[in-house]
Amino acid sequence: MKNLLLALLLLYAVTSCSKEAELDTTPTEFSADQYPQKWQLVSMTGNIANMPAQTGAAMAWQEYYIIKANGTFCKTREHAGITTSASGTYKIDATTDMNYLKLTYENDSDIIGNCIVEPTETLQFQSEITLVLGEWSMCDGPRLEYKRVTYDGKED
Repeated sequence: MKNLLLALLLLYAVTSCSKEAELDTTPTEFSADQYPQKWQLVSMTGNIANMPAQTGAAMAWQEYYIIKANGTFCKTREHAGITTSASGTYKIDATTDMNYLKLTYENDSDIIGNCIVEPTETLQFQSEITLVLGEWSMCDGPRLEYKRVTYDGKED
């Protein structure tokens, strides 16, 4: 009887600790109180197996997002000496597992990275300083990683 009681106590301790740990794993918070924010493209990974990520000047293009407190954003890309910008509105979508930045563009643009016809993008917060556009890679686009950089609010 003592062995059964000991086994039950041990089982309770193991399951209660694991449930407590599960409750402590919350998604990374988005620091919405710090605007404007600049998110710079830092890594581009293709969908070819064993192909290393491209970084810095080796990437096919350079780009960044400016996220503003009023719920708007602007994405700017420089490619082959041509600078293109697109803008729209955003919202933060939090699930139990992760936080997402959902962008809706005012107009269609070649710089929108997605697999659908709608002018939208969904980026996933990996941390407070890392965003990933991974949905595009599901349809042969690259996986793009952005880092939050210091930004004074002045246009570049």
